[in-house]
Amino acid sequence: MKKALLTLVAVAMATSVYAADGTINFSNVAIANVSGGGTYNPGIWAPGYTGPLNANPNGTPGGAGTLNITVGLFTQGGLTPLFTAPLFTAAEGADFAWAINSTSDVSIPGVQPGQTVQLQVKAWETGKTFATSTIKSRDTDGFFTSGKLGGPDPGGGTPNLTPALTGFTGMVLVPEPSTYALGIAGLGALAMIRRRK
Repeated sequence: MKKALLTLVAVAMATSVYAADGTINFSNVAIANVSGGGTYNPGIWAPGYTGPLNANPNGTPGGAGTLNITVGLFTQGGLTPLFTAPLFTAAEGADFAWAINSTSDVSIPGVQPGQTVQLQVKAWETGKTFATSTIKSRDTDGFFTSGKLGGPDPGGGTPNLTPALTGFTGMVLVPEPSTYALGIAGLGALAMIRRRK
C-alpha cells in the first residue's frame, strides 16, 4: 500500500514540474492590406517565379497561387525542420510577395512558454531536402529571435499569446551552380592561365 501511495505521489510531482513546450505561429502574414489580401512581412523572394497571379501579370492584388517551394522552420543550427509548409504567391502593390501558406502553431521542444528562442526559416524545392535542392535560401538567411513563445504560463498566470513569425530578414532563393557549370568554369580558368603562359 505504501509503495502504491509513493508511486502516485511521484507521478503527481513529475506531472506538476512538467513544462509545456512554447509555440510560434508559422506564417509571415502581418496585416491585411486595403485590397483585402495579406501583407507578408518579411517577404521571401524567389527569382524566376514571377506569376502570373490569377491572370494578373502586373501583380494586382486579388489572388494567390502555390509555388513548387517548401518552407521550413528550424531551431538555430538544426538540420531537421520543426514544421514545413508550401510557399505561395501573393500580389502586393506592383510586386509579388512570397508567403508561407500556413497558420499552424508550431511547438518548440525544450523551450518554455514565455521564453524567446533563436530560430531560422529556410526554403527549398518541394520534393527535395534543403541539402539536395538546387534552388534554396542561403544558409545565412532567415535567422531571427522569436517573441515570447505562446502556451500556458509556467507560473500559472494568464496563458501567453502565440507570436507571429516575424522578425527574420527577407530571404532570397538562389539557384546553386550545377556540377557541370562549375566544371566548365574551372576548365575555362585553366585554359586562360595556360594561354597567358
